[in-house]
Amino acid sequence: MFDKTTCIDLNEPLCLYLTIQVKQICDNLFQDLNAINNIINSLYVVVENENILIHDVTEDVFVFLKYIINDLYCRTQGNSNLPNLLPEQVNNYLQHFIRITLALCQKYEPSQDNSCEFLMLSFKICMHPNVTFDTRANCGHIMLIVCKNVTETLFTKEMNKNDIWKEFITLLNNQHSYLKDYLEFDRYESNNVEVTEIFVVCIMLGILKTVPLEILQAHTINNYPVITYFFNELLNSVKRFTCKPTQILEITQAMLLMSNSVHYLGQEELKLVLEDALPFVFSHLNHYMNTIRSNTTAIFINFIKCAKQRDLIGLIIDEAFKLQNSENSFYQVLEVLSKEISCSMFIKKHLSFPKFLLSNLIKTDLANEICACFKNLANLHFHEESRENWVECWISALITFLGNCPEECNKYCHDLFIELFKIDQTVIKTFLLNQKGSENEIIIYLACLLHLRNHGIPLQTTEIYGVNSNETVLWRSLVNYELLEALKFHHNDIIRVSVLALVVESHKSTETFTQWELDFLISYFQKNTSVLSANTRQQIMALGRKMFARYNESMKVLKRNEAQLKNKLKGKEQLALKLNLKSTLDCLESYEKFWFNLFSQVLSIGLHSGANYSRRFCCLELLILSSKVVDDKKWISAWHKENVQHLKGIIETDTYETNKEKAVILSQKIGSDRMGLNVKTEAAIYFKNVVSNLTSLKPADTLSGSYMFDVILESSHVTGIIKENMKNGSENEDKVYMAISFILENIFEAIDFAKNNLKKAAETKPLHGLFLALRHLMKHMVTRDLAEPIYRDILDKCVKACFMVLPIIFQVVCNSSPEGYIPEDSFSKEDETCTAQMLLVYTWRAAKETSLFLGEIALNLPICDSDESPNDGVISVDLMQRIGDFFVDFLMTVKHRGAFEQGYIGFTNYCKRLWRLRNYKLRRLPEMYLTKIMSSLQGKFEHINACATRRSAGLPFMVQAVLTTEPKLEGRLFNQTMKTLLSLAKNEGDDNVEQKVHSLNILKALYKHNQLGEAVTPYVAQGVMIAIRGLSNSSWSIRNSATLLFSSLMTRMFGVSRNKKSISSKNKLTGHVFFMRYPLLYDFLLKQLKNRSKDENCPSLYGILLIFGHLYPGNRNNDSEYKLSVFLPYVEACLSNSVYQTRDLAAAASVAIISTQDRDGYVWNILKKLPRIKTENNRHGLLLQLRYFLENVNVIQKSDLDCFVFLFQYLEENGSDLSKALYLEILFEILKKISDSESYDNSYLKNVFSSFLWSKVHRKGARVLSTSSLKYKIYNGALSLLYSSYVAADPKLLIRQLFSYLIGDDQDLKTFSLKIINFISESNGSNLCRTEKDLAKQCVKLLPIELIDEMNDLIKRTLKIYLLYAFRYLNEMEDADFLVSYFTALRRHVFLLNEVFNSPNDVMEHLLKLCKECKDDLVISSLLAVIVEYLGSLEQKSKLNITKLLNFLECCASPDASTVLKLSVCDFFLDNKCLFYQKDPLLSGSDLIKCWYMVTTLTEDDDSMVRNRISHLAAVPFSCESIPIILPKYNLETIQSAKEKILDHAFLILPDLPLLSYLLTLIFRNSESDVTEDCETSDVFDKGLSNIHSEILLTSYQARNMLKKLLLCKEQAIKNSGELLNVISKLSVAFDDAIISREIKNHSYYVSKTFTRILGENNNNFLNKCQAVIENLENSNLKEFFGFIMS
Repeated sequence: MFDKTTCIDLNEPLCLYLTIQVKQICDNLFQDLNAINNIINSLYVVVENENILIHDVTEDVFVFLKYIINDLYCRTQGNSNLPNLLPEQVNNYLQHFIRITLALCQKYEPSQDNSCEFLMLSFKICMHPNVTFDTRANCGHIMLIVCKNVTETLFTKEMNKNDIWKEFITLLNNQHSYLKDYLEFDRYESNNVEVTEIFVVCIMLGILKTVPLEILQAHTINNYPVITYFFNELLNSVKRFTCKPTQILEITQAMLLMSNSVHYLGQEELKLVLEDALPFVFSHLNHYMNTIRSNTTAIFINFIKCAKQRDLIGLIIDEAFKLQNSENSFYQVLEVLSKEISCSMFIKKHLSFPKFLLSNLIKTDLANEICACFKNLANLHFHEESRENWVECWISALITFLGNCPEECNKYCHDLFIELFKIDQTVIKTFLLNQKGSENEIIIYLACLLHLRNHGIPLQTTEIYGVNSNETVLWRSLVNYELLEALKFHHNDIIRVSVLALVVESHKSTETFTQWELDFLISYFQKNTSVLSANTRQQIMALGRKMFARYNESMKVLKRNEAQLKNKLKGKEQLALKLNLKSTLDCLESYEKFWFNLFSQVLSIGLHSGANYSRRFCCLELLILSSKVVDDKKWISAWHKENVQHLKGIIETDTYETNKEKAVILSQKIGSDRMGLNVKTEAAIYFKNVVSNLTSLKPADTLSGSYMFDVILESSHVTGIIKENMKNGSENEDKVYMAISFILENIFEAIDFAKNNLKKAAETKPLHGLFLALRHLMKHMVTRDLAEPIYRDILDKCVKACFMVLPIIFQVVCNSSPEGYIPEDSFSKEDETCTAQMLLVYTWRAAKETSLFLGEIALNLPICDSDESPNDGVISVDLMQRIGDFFVDFLMTVKHRGAFEQGYIGFTNYCKRLWRLRNYKLRRLPEMYLTKIMSSLQGKFEHINACATRRSAGLPFMVQAVLTTEPKLEGRLFNQTMKTLLSLAKNEGDDNVEQKVHSLNILKALYKHNQLGEAVTPYVAQGVMIAIRGLSNSSWSIRNSATLLFSSLMTRMFGVSRNKKSISSKNKLTGHVFFMRYPLLYDFLLKQLKNRSKDENCPSLYGILLIFGHLYPGNRNNDSEYKLSVFLPYVEACLSNSVYQTRDLAAAASVAIISTQDRDGYVWNILKKLPRIKTENNRHGLLLQLRYFLENVNVIQKSDLDCFVFLFQYLEENGSDLSKALYLEILFEILKKISDSESYDNSYLKNVFSSFLWSKVHRKGARVLSTSSLKYKIYNGALSLLYSSYVAADPKLLIRQLFSYLIGDDQDLKTFSLKIINFISESNGSNLCRTEKDLAKQCVKLLPIELIDEMNDLIKRTLKIYLLYAFRYLNEMEDADFLVSYFTALRRHVFLLNEVFNSPNDVMEHLLKLCKECKDDLVISSLLAVIVEYLGSLEQKSKLNITKLLNFLECCASPDASTVLKLSVCDFFLDNKCLFYQKDPLLSGSDLIKCWYMVTTLTEDDDSMVRNRISHLAAVPFSCESIPIILPKYNLETIQSAKEKILDHAFLILPDLPLLSYLLTLIFRNSESDVTEDCETSDVFDKGLSNIHSEILLTSYQARNMLKKLLLCKEQAIKNSGELLNVISKLSVAFDDAIISREIKNHSYYVSKTFTRILGENNNNFLNKCQAVIENLENSNLKEFFGFIMS
């Protein structure tokens, strides 16, 4: 607004200047803002400079300030008739004038009259809710100052001016005082309690600022020191405003100022303050508002500093550690504490504190806070302890944890170690001595080196590596060259990015790249531009940006050095200078070669049509980056005609808009001449293609056409071409104007056509592409001189076209069912090709583009008759109003979601522009629109014309657009709207169901919107109350809308759910904090539970119990004013509800209600209550509750075991299957927790198992096995097994028991027991489904260790018999789960198959038959695993016929097959490399080619798991003793690198004929004959079914290069016609095989074209040699092929 650094010319007497300015401003208030700004600057100079005095005009200035502040106050009240200022300007001016008034009152003493008026005016501002807190706080300060000047006026008794603050204390205590009567305080207090609270805060701050602290300390209020009393009042205010973040923010600002004064308190007073204030501080350290968090942190720091002086720091630490088990803020508290006090205190308090922190990293939602705490404490401890103790405490703990930490903790461990490395570099030596060869260790090692590289810190190689730094061994004296080469293609994304960062980043931006580094970068980008992870791709691009920046800076240095060296060498002969010059010139040459090699070998490949999205995105981005640093001429010279055509192809056919944008940028950089568009015929053809795309029905084509238009505009012939294609020419030569005119001409023609025949227009003359082009062209229009009348005329035509489209499209998009609507007219019979899908695309796309176009011009183009641009605008005020009316009609009537969502974007842009205008007529339009909607909903005007279904269609979007763009400082409209909507939604009447549905849907949208997060918080409680009531409404539409509203509110209260299966602790709050934020919900939820808890089918209960499920007990459950225990009886009543979901939710809710310390007693009560329960629902509910309690207990204490034993002695025989299964599930959970605890030995476990299981399994086992519950049977079987193992401890008995299940009649127990056997045998649960896998694993884990080995021997002997027995009946088995387990067991005993069949071929035939007959993919996968194992057991595989097997595998490897089958095929190839992957493979002919083609297909599969698995084929052994880090024995590389290695391997090992066939197959599959015909016109949507990962064309190029190499090698080996005939005969056979296998059409033409590309123009020698032999061949295809080549 104004700049305080500028000021008036002070040569004129200041007092005279102020007098003149004050008079002018008062006469013409706020008409000249420059004058206001000047007077503000002048007054700031006066108040900030002690040497400038204005005694002569002080009272005039005070009168002026009083006058202007009063006017601004009236404007905040909405009473001013002068609409010159925006609300944010009013607040800004008010803030500055109040600040100046405060400073002048401190410097000069105003008169009594002025003081009285300032007192009253400051009080009114303090009580205004829309004025900022800083301004109100300053007003409170002013009141304390001026009140000293009016003691005689206000008070009848004599009063010391220094004691006037006591009168304010009386006012704050709500006691009678003269000041209270004078201010009419009671009237304001009764109107708005919240405002009164903030007024109290402002007065407190004024007292603290005006009264010396030593005086305050000497007085008490209600027996409390003044500061202590103030703190208590603030804390009480916080409790009253927990759900109002604005008030909390203001109170924390006040508390922060007060916390600076606590050092005046004595020890006991400070202790009282800390005890009361610390809970508030701890609960708000992680508040969702940044400002509140920062204020609370500053308050806490002040408390810590003062507590250290008063020896109370122990109190803070004790209070902090009470939070560790229940509060999310625990780690924020420790982080702040760690910065202020000694780390030794923490270590003494908790000896294994580092291990404690690391063990909690598994709480990933708190990991960032834990890491910050760990780093700070470690850093502090390093400076307090010896290095040895520090390493033992922190490094050893981290290395130990790193060895077995969960995968989700890896990232945090990496960051922690790097931070410790920054503290002490030598920790890397400890790390290397304890490494185990994991990828995590490689990542950490590289990250440490990167830190050294970025900071220019030399590595202590002698101490760490034990060798001196040597450039021939170590790169940059940091790391071995071999290691970098080995890791640049590593399969781990983080490792590859780290390697690139290590080479590219440097502490010197001008550091020169070495030749090795430049070669390294080219080879790196060759294989890493096709990376599929978006995150990794962005990281690589960021490093690419750094690479080119360093390339540019270092080249400048090299060129400068070259010039300096040449100058020095003039007339001199110095060898050293010559050598330096030669070295510099060599570097410059290598730099230049680097760019051309990078372009030809990497970047140009990404332009090809066969490149996948990742490669193309990276290459285009790198090309744009390179264009900014490489010399323009050199950069453009690298672009050949073929590269330019590929670039055009991206613009025309690429399906990603980001790639099109980048390609257009590159085309403009290249220039129209090199793009071939300065030739008129070429430009005309291109323009024709542009028009064809723009008028296509397919959205992808229209998008291409709009970007192609940007390209053609660069042509010098574009104006003439446009004129030739226009029916109505124009004399204007401006190409943008001509382009817009051309588009408009086509739009008007299409509109006229659509008016006559909409369906035909949808097929032949779509509109959306033309309007899209118009949007693109408007971006060019913004840069033009818009003052010319022609641009206003052309804009009017554009808007007119939008308005003309509206009635055409409305008949479809406003239909109640737009997806299937076709208008019934006279043309229906002849327009049968037009489908409803085509018509919908035509209309809603046109709606989308017109609304976006109008929104963009309203946002970006200048407006006539406005303060912004009164003379050069192109949009009139009337046009802006008509655009607004268009959006209102559009959003109120459109039913199609895609249309009104895009209309919302346009309307949002429109509202953004209106709110920031000074033109009052335009600025009030958004409020008018919203007022009309609210009034219609209230029934004041005509019935609202909005869709009652489809979630009120565009109505919520319209309200949302107005409110989210409203200036934040105003907020008045938002509050009014929320109150209105809540009032409408709360209405219990049945008359206005539709209005209530609309209100609920609008509220849902507002609560969900991220920009309104803080604003809607005060209304969350009311929204929850409305939603819960609505869940039980009799109207389905209201219930549906209430459910959606409740979902949005849950997200608003607890955050976005991070886990669908369970509730993350990040999505939970303690009960105390929750009800502090939303106190209205406490009584409401209690009342609802009282009334609804016994209802059998009450949807409202779901909402209430879901809320409690997101709470957890805190330490303040018992002493909080919001006691959760009062809810418990009603939640317990829900445990007996007949609806299962209600019981489950109630059981989960009870965990939050019952405090941690009360749980043991509560569990004991459950156990005592269970035997007396008669109803099955209640029994089951209590068991569910018991299960949830167990999930929240980590260790079962020995003293508690008797309680649980007591429970299982009372399992009733007539209990339901559900309850019985739950009994056993709970029992199994208890046993697992006992077993996981280190405090229990085997002898104790044996006693416990016996006590638990005796009555349950031994006595009643026979009876309960008859139950039909699957879960019960399985748990019962597992527990029976455990009982036998611990009581009998006889392995034979266990095996007998397991096999009794196997041969029994119960199929479920058969399956489960077989899985147990498999798990015991393999110690591997990979073949088990998740639920049962966990159970089987835990069951085996609970078995005594000494029994497992003995059981293994018995299982091997016994299982063989069962496998042979069951093999005969496999055809009768239908249970897929059992078959998977059976074949898993058979895989370990495949030799048994030789006893059933006569020969290996018979075995393979039968297994293959089973595969073909089976329909379950998991079963087929397990069968294929048996086949793989069987093949591995055969010594002679060459005699085996596996052609049929390969045919079956080919089906399993196809892109359409399931992932599990493709993974099985991968395993087949990995385990049977001898068949095809070694020199002299066992397979030959078509079988061999088929294997290789399947491998190629799998490397290009859409599933990353498949690609990763098959890439293991390329893994090669790696060993290098000189590198310090341990690498895996087999180095796995990226998919791209592995794929190329596999193809290279084929070239080395395959015989000539199979190799020729294989290469030709790879080449022909990408030939032009494979290109599909254009899809039908009716197919208007891209299906998106293509594989975005495969790069068939690039594989084809690699195969072509190999074929060329092979043929040229043969050419050199040919010595006579016989050998030549042999080569051509092989080529002929391979050629026919490839044609037959790929079904190539028109093969001769395409094959000849392919070979011409392969051999090139300079290799006709081989063809000439072939000419003499070719006539003797009978292969007509090959003859024709060579004929095409020779021609």
